[in-house]
Amino acid sequence: MTLGKAEAREIFYGMPYDDWKARHQTEADADKQAEFEKSFAANVGKER
Repeated sequence: MTLGKAEAREIFYGMPYDDWKARHQTEADADKQAEFEKSFAANVGKER
């Protein structure tokens, strides 16, 4: 059995991934974005 990424996500999330994102994934506020940038720079590097 071969599953594509979209099919696997639909099984995992119980709905198409775009629908799940629209319902559950919200934009990060400025504080969370700043913390991400700080962590990313420390762990991955300055460039993104």
